[in-house]
Amino acid sequence: MSPTSGGASPQMEFPRILRVTDTRIAICGRLGHPAPRAMGAWLFYVALHRPFSISLCGGTPETHTLALVPPWMPHHVTTLDRDIAMVIVEPESVDGSMMASRVMGTAAARRESENRLQAAFRQSQSAWTEFDEQFFGAPLPSMRLNQRLRQAIDHIVKNDGATVGVADCAENARISESRLMHLFDEQLGITFRRFRNWRRARNLLTRLDDIPRLIDVALDAGYSDATQFGQHVRSCYGYTPKVMFTGSRQFSVIQTSRQVLHDSYARFQRNGAAATSRSSTNAAVV
Repeated sequence: MSPTSGGASPQMEFPRILRVTDTRIAICGRLGHPAPRAMGAWLFYVALHRPFSISLCGGTPETHTLALVPPWMPHHVTTLDRDIAMVIVEPESVDGSMMASRVMGTAAARRESENRLQAAFRQSQSAWTEFDEQFFGAPLPSMRLNQRLRQAIDHIVKNDGATVGVADCAENARISESRLMHLFDEQLGITFRRFRNWRRARNLLTRLDDIPRLIDVALDAGYSDATQFGQHVRSCYGYTPKVMFTGSRQFSVIQTSRQVLHDSYARFQRNGAAATSRSSTNAAVV
């Protein structure tokens, strides 16, 4: 890892927001004191006022103002002022290697990306544009997935992970179960179950503007009880569901409809030039 310098001026104000689409999430607010975490998506951390500290896989902490962590990489983040912004990008929606090269490939690219992300988080909701245009200046390079795999993923997303099983997804995509599981490993580098479990945990973010009972959220997501649900959520986010619901009171929660997102994804697919490949997840880019 190599440190970046800079960061937003302490005088700048950043709206506390949680913006959720089916393939992107933007969060700006108080970090608190999360435990080590490992999310199932690409994760950008952006300093708002002061640099943050991040350690990967239990390693030595390093100081940065911008970092990119690959899917499922365990890491721990702390800040002196507890303020931070994050952008989460689902791995099935982007060619991770090309994205990392474009956004973080050089010192100049990192500085430009940091400034753009900070500017995007300062914008008022009335000034928002399409997600990638706002936060990255252009659509991120898309991953060209096998069409059957795309159908299975869409089925999982449509049902919020929930109780969707591999047999149901295979039937929906008109493919054998063994072939579908092979495609998850071949093109995404993860198992069907791990992908589905991440989508379950991710769905919690769409419920933060609600005030449900945790057991109801757990059962809706396909967990057998609230304890199992809480353990999985904490492993992904570094917080218990209760802490997340309490902390969400600081945010304005905005969600984008699936139809809007479907139209956006179609544009990415038409404009993207990436070949089908597995995203590289064996090293962090910071």
